[in-house]
Amino acid sequence: VPEEEEHSLSEEEVAALREPYAPAFQALMTEYEGRIRYLTAQSEYVIVTCFQETWTDAEIQALGPIAPIVKKVNLPASKLTATSADVFNQMVNLEVLNLPESEIGEGFLAALNLPGLKRLNLFETALADDDAASLSRLTSLNSLYLGRSGVSEAVLNTLQEQLHGCLVIH
Repeated sequence: VPEEEEHSLSEEEVAALREPYAPAFQALMTEYEGRIRYLTAQSEYVIVTCFQETWTDAEIQALGPIAPIVKKVNLPASKLTATSADVFNQMVNLEVLNLPESEIGEGFLAALNLPGLKRLNLFETALADDDAASLSRLTSLNSLYLGRSGVSEAVLNTLQEQLHGCLVIH
């Protein structure tokens, strides 16, 4: 199923929106071949996906120059700390963050400030209740996947109550 954009832009408009990020994007495409691409041929937004390798804070830091145009991130089995949260917070258009089976360091979730995030997947990611409770700040979420995360039933229920309109799956 092809990715859909919220709006349709002319080729000139897309080129103009891509232009400020073009050198950094090209460099990252070369370094992370096949892992970073535009959502569609006519999109100004980027998706980052890697299923074969573990991404760490170093790889996330490398995304800094293109952070404002990243819309989706799929990085299972990553190892992230609060240092990565700083770069994620620069991803002002990020809507989907998939980090299943990842090692999330203490403070990472508490440091996230993603007001436009719609979907967060932390399936099989060991989380402390305090870290999971901090997700209540992400009020734009439509779905939150916390299956096999070790989060207590009490915190899951609280998140479901606090995140109005969000489906908390566990």
